Amino acid sequence: MIKKTKKITFNKGGTGSKSGRVIIPAPYLEILNITDSEPYVDISLQQNKIVLMKATEEEKTDIWIELKSYILEKLSQQIDDEEKLIYNKILAKMVELEI
Repeated sequence: MIKKTKKITFNKGGTGSKSGRVIIPAPYLEILNITDSEPYVDISLQQNKIVLMKATEEEKTDIWIELKSYILEKLSQQIDDEEKLIYNKILAKMVELEI
């Protein structure tokens, strides 16, 4: 087992929610074959441990389906024109990429 102690940096989103980020060492990414072109991982909480695993093709597709559903739900709500424009641009790009 390879173990490193890393610092978590915290960010506050526009809605006030917090999230944490950890920089993953490049050798770890290489071992799991996580690359710029295949950046998806599954993250889970198992027995008080955060576990990252490379996502399968099926799981990547599920992520896009979830994202599309989220965007379509947002577009059906009362949101300002600027936000609608952003969501529509994302949807257009997804269609262009055939996602």
